[in-house]
Amino acid sequence: MSVRIILNNKTILQAGVHMCDEGLHNFFKNIRIDFSGGEIFWNDSDDILLCAVPAALKEFAIGFSSYNLIVKPPGSMRRICGIYQYKSATATVDDNPNSVAESLKIWGSNLADGQELFRLIRAGKIWPVDNWEKEQKPNIQTLRVRLSQNFYNLRQGTAQKIQSTQVRMRNIRQNIRRQVSTQTSRLGNSIRHLIKK
Repeated sequence: MSVRIILNNKTILQAGVHMCDEGLHNFFKNIRIDFSGGEIFWNDSDDILLCAVPAALKEFAIGFSSYNLIVKPPGSMRRICGIYQYKSATATVDDNPNSVAESLKIWGSNLADGQELFRLIRAGKIWPVDNWEKEQKPNIQTLRVRLSQNFYNLRQGTAQKIQSTQVRMRNIRQNIRRQVSTQTSRLGNSIRHLIKK
């Protein structure tokens, strides 16, 4: 589990933070901050529920993101995969059938909202606003297009099968004629040979 507190780049740089030579990290009032992908942030390896933004960083915090795994003990309640929302926080729950844990990603502008959303999801007291497990139902226009494509494919496939069958039948007829002609010719030769004797 980890929580990343995203800091306002402009205001924290104005507060006197200068990136080190590598541009990866620096300390601000004895708090290590990181820089990656154009973002300045503070990492907390604790559980999202235990995370507290250091007082020195509160005025610079503009958001958070968190990645968690929810272990699924045998027989326990499974969360519905999808997108969940609570006030300023958004989360995604995704299930890997080969894993004993569900992945839970939470982000937003207010850490307290994220912590409450985490509690609600863990307790099963909130439903997704976008359920990824619902069966997709296409609209009527999509059904018409799909039906038209299927009919066209079926017609093309049937026409090709009919044409292929006709070619095979023609070849079979020709083979039968050749065999009959060959057999007739052999029979005729045999009869002539017998008559001459």
